[in-house]
Amino acid sequence: MKDPNPKPRVTSQDVARSAGVSRATVSYVLNDAPNRRVSEATRRLVLRHAERLSYVPHASARALRRGRSNVILGLVSDFNIGYVRDEVVGALDRELTRRGYVLLIHRHDPDRDSLSDLWSLISPDVVVAMSGLPASAIDTVASAQAELIEVQELFAQHTAGEMQVDYLYKVGHQRLGYGFTNRSGIQTIAEERLAGAVARACQLGLPPIRVENVDRSDPPSFERAIDRWLGGSDPVTAVAMHNDELAAMAMMALANAGRSTDDLAVIGVDDVPFASMGITTVAVDLTIVTENIVELVVAALEGRDPEIDDARPLQLIPRQSA
Repeated sequence: MKDPNPKPRVTSQDVARSAGVSRATVSYVLNDAPNRRVSEATRRLVLRHAERLSYVPHASARALRRGRSNVILGLVSDFNIGYVRDEVVGALDRELTRRGYVLLIHRHDPDRDSLSDLWSLISPDVVVAMSGLPASAIDTVASAQAELIEVQELFAQHTAGEMQVDYLYKVGHQRLGYGFTNRSGIQTIAEERLAGAVARACQLGLPPIRVENVDRSDPPSFERAIDRWLGGSDPVTAVAMHNDELAAMAMMALANAGRSTDDLAVIGVDDVPFASMGITTVAVDLTIVTENIVELVVAALEGRDPEIDDARPLQLIPRQSA
């Protein structure tokens, strides 16, 4: 229940009055102001009274004084962001916390939300987009003078699709399918991976890839895709799925239909932990990716050029599914 008589917010003036010093001295101490000499005894006095009064600095005022908010805004398409992005967010949060920054995660749907509305509430120093942004949102970030880092650009997403097709072709498959997801928020990544697969199949002289839309929230969509891939006089013999989660669901749909990966080979992307139970996949080296993301953010905050590890973060991991 909301307190009908809330206590007034403690101000720096209250701290100054309690400690018997000027408000300017309190400001110098609490903001660790450079080029301001305050004795150690006075500093301890101010901090002791600030703690006793439970003084909390006003974030927007502090940001105005410092010219930065120490807030990093992470944009995700869904709070169920998946293993890879969960690992990235965790690593970024740990590193930023160690450096005195706050990572704020916001679920952003470009079709329904306007980023400009957020800027009336927060003023992030850096925006980290986990799943791509439309041009309008990119313009909004630029107009707010915040640095934008797009995670999907840290490795060529189309390369993952190319590697899937290369592997399937190498092990003898020529009639290929692709499990595409049009889930809102990851369309940029999904389209790039599909484009890579389609382009590689064309370069190899293979028949056009038979693309089917599947949705993790609609399990029957996998059963329909399986029926189409395996139907007709020239059935597909292998499918590249957008990621390991969809690959696993395709394999379960196969099992429900009384079929197996002997009838339809399956390959995913990401190498999430459960993929080790038999899913052939294009693994993403999370160490390289997360270190590069952290370096991009920290370099942006420190106003320097980032030092990025150029090592290739993708590797094909063959297993039983293909």
